Amino acid sequence: MKRVQRSPRMKGVRFLCAALVWSVSPALPAADTGYLDALKAEAASDGPARDEHLRRGGIGDFEGWLSSEYPGSFAFYSKLNQNEKDAVFRDYRAGAGIERLREKIRDLLKN
Repeated sequence: MKRVQRSPRMKGVRFLCAALVWSVSPALPAADTGYLDALKAEAASDGPARDEHLRRGGIGDFEGWLSSEYPGSFAFYSKLNQNEKDAVFRDYRAGAGIERLREKIRDLLKN
């Protein structure tokens, strides 16, 4: 059986590919872990979600925060009429956490 000679160039390409995969692979689990940690923190959050200075803002600030931090909750919130939105905002200003706000939105949508 005749042995095939590999060129030094192919060995270099294979080495570079292996080095690239090796250098990127440690970052992948770390990115997944950070994402999962953020999801877990969001799910467990029941206390005040923002600093007091944000709670002193207007309804526009609240809606901006809700849409950027909790887009699913904001989608349901946006279906409420203005009086119902004001009621959710009052609870937020009073210090309600995201779980309480979600319950309020669900209750208002049921009626």
